[in-house]
Amino acid sequence: MNQKLFCSDLDGTLLTRDKTVPKSVASSIKKLQQEGHLFVFVTGRSFSEIKNIYNELKLNTPIIADNGARMFHPNDKHFLPYQQTMTNVMFYKLWNNNLLQDEVEYFIIKTDKGYYINKIPTSPVVIKRFEEIFHINLEKSKDVKKEVLIKFTDRHSGMLSIILIIKKGHDIVNVVREIKSVTHNISITRWSINNRDDSHFKNQTILELNNRSANKLAAIMTLQDYYDIPDNNVHYFGDGENDAPVLKHYSNSIAVKNACYASLISAHHISKFTNEEGAVGKEIDNILDWES
Repeated sequence: MNQKLFCSDLDGTLLTRDKTVPKSVASSIKKLQQEGHLFVFVTGRSFSEIKNIYNELKLNTPIIADNGARMFHPNDKHFLPYQQTMTNVMFYKLWNNNLLQDEVEYFIIKTDKGYYINKIPTSPVVIKRFEEIFHINLEKSKDVKKEVLIKFTDRHSGMLSIILIIKKGHDIVNVVREIKSVTHNISITRWSINNRDDSHFKNQTILELNNRSANKLAAIMTLQDYYDIPDNNVHYFGDGENDAPVLKHYSNSIAVKNACYASLISAHHISKFTNEEGAVGKEIDNILDWES
């Protein structure tokens, strides 16, 4: 059998604005599984945040989470988990940098145990946006204070990612330059949230920092080796800036119509449909019909 690997980003690609999978898309995913193909989530979220969606679609495949920092199989204990974390040394260098302390409004640390944040917002609007954009339940997050950083680093051997929300009107070039001067072993991705209709953080730059080896493309390529699937049998769907390198690499990549410019330019194909219109499902049906 000529098995194919279908990989999809979630927010802005597979999911609609209300964070659900359209019935038509779920039907298409079920069809490709029945034909013996694989469907894999490739997302910036953690498994705890997408577990219900994974179970709803009755998937039995690995998950690439945290923008490629983690890969594991919820139902297969023999599948060796893959994890690329940031070290405590990196964290300390970034946290103790005076310029970053001045330029960054929110400093969010993501671990396999949950989130840590430098300050808890008091505005109900901001709290709501944190939950909608970053999928952070602030009631369960932990407030990072300088006096408890030692306890934080003692309890966590590494961070999956660090999210920086830059203050409005501040120079992003200075921030990126400073980050690169502090450590070279990280990758920096700018969130494409400014291209969407968000009432808060719309005019602020959001950066995500990961271990340099942690990215969606590297994780997918590792999965290809595991299943022995060549590049030309990989189909990738995406919309964000962190999807652009993957969309550029695979010849069967598709950016949804509502994708950011970086993804639209990088993708080999652009769907005529948005995530709200069930683009992933329509494109899966076209691929399966063409192959039959």
